[in-house]
Amino acid sequence: MQKKNGVLILLFLVILASLGFLAAESGSSPAIAGLFSRSPTAVPGTPVISSSSPYTLFIEPDNGRGPILDAINSAERSVNLTIYNLNDKKTMAALENASVRGVAVRVIYDGGKDPESNVTDRNLPRMQELEAYGVLTRPGPAVFPKTHQKTFTIDGKYSLIMTCNLKPDTFTSTRDFIIRTDNLTEVEEIEEVFDADWNNRTATYHVPTLVWSPDHARATILSLIEGARSDIIIYNENLEDPLVVENLSRAAKRGVSVRILIADPAEGGKKRLKAAEQLAGSGVSIRQGTSYYIHAKVLIADYGTVAQRAFAGSQNFETQHLDTDRELGILLADPATLSKIQATFEDDWNTRSEPIPFPPQ
Repeated sequence: MQKKNGVLILLFLVILASLGFLAAESGSSPAIAGLFSRSPTAVPGTPVISSSSPYTLFIEPDNGRGPILDAINSAERSVNLTIYNLNDKKTMAALENASVRGVAVRVIYDGGKDPESNVTDRNLPRMQELEAYGVLTRPGPAVFPKTHQKTFTIDGKYSLIMTCNLKPDTFTSTRDFIIRTDNLTEVEEIEEVFDADWNNRTATYHVPTLVWSPDHARATILSLIEGARSDIIIYNENLEDPLVVENLSRAAKRGVSVRILIADPAEGGKKRLKAAEQLAGSGVSIRQGTSYYIHAKVLIADYGTVAQRAFAGSQNFETQHLDTDRELGILLADPATLSKIQATFEDDWNTRSEPIPFPPQ
């Protein structure tokens, strides 16, 4: 009898274990499912395409112009582009060829001064070149000090939300990311906002995964920082907004591991350098890129936990980008995408960065 009972108990335990595994696989038990949601270590330079996710991640300069040119060349009906800086000849040629073959190509561009050369409407000569091939162009609405958004939408089917401009060095020497979304709810809102900006109308925003400036970008970024419990990693070219700096300092002081990769702060003036010094003095680990110029704008909070989440977009963490410019980012929780970004960050942190040489006080 004891032998029979032992067999029954063993059988019962096996059935329970099997059910637990199935629950984890199906996502019906979040606590268990989290054990199976981690992606294998990603190989730098290869696009991450998840069969269960509407997102595809591309990394620059690793993937080169391929994601951009493939998107433009595959367009059948329409290409809508909002861009801060466009001077890459190969990208321009692809846009011109698309227009010639009958695709409706529209470009909203930043009409402001170049911050380096102080040239007014620096994009205008390239826009005139595009217009010679039938591309329609116009500057972003004057209500925005800058149109700093960097987004393609192809045929109304998918969008590329980019941290990068369309310049030759994007594809050779800057660290940037491109998120392709096939989520039609997101794509439809991106198209609606494009049309509103094109026609100088006030846009409305409803999709919670899209992070628009000047509407709610600040609140979203601060929420990610304030909600972090274990760790935060950040890529940001220009991190100097006082409230963001304060909240990152608070996170470090409450025990959250905060690591930040930025562009050389000495190139950004006293404000950027002061923010970096404040962060370092609060226990934040902050380094500057070496092999690649850090142009990306990405934040991941609590990677590897069930609460992991990320932001990627056009917004530097500076006041104007968060509060007044036209910008677009996206919130992500897709394990494959986050795994690839995290792996890239770790590689850059360990092999392509150095401590910031703060000047003596």
